Amino acid sequence: MVPFETLILFIVTTFVVVLSPGPAAIAVTAESASNGFKRSLLVILGIALANVAFFILSATGIAALLIGSGRRIQVEEYIRVAGNFNSGKKAWAYVCANTEKKA
Repeated sequence: MVPFETLILFIVTTFVVVLSPGPAAIAVTAESASNGFKRSLLVILGIALANVAFFILSATGIAALLIGSGRRIQVEEYIRVAGNFNSGKKAWAYVCANTEKKA
């Protein structure tokens, strides 16, 4: 049997986590505030499709397979980070070049 103090701690923690907005709720709120409700529907649709994909992966056990191949996934993540860094560097150079021309 779980001790009563641990059970209370679990219930309080679950309550706080359930009530706090996650990144998806914040993304929808930000998109809706800046571009209106109709544009935020695309964000909601994207989040819903991603959730469906995760549910399918979880239900079929592919998530466990992906977790089991941790080293390969980690290498792929570093490759993606390098690509994102390179894209950011190019965007920064583009902004700096266009800012200098206007000034």
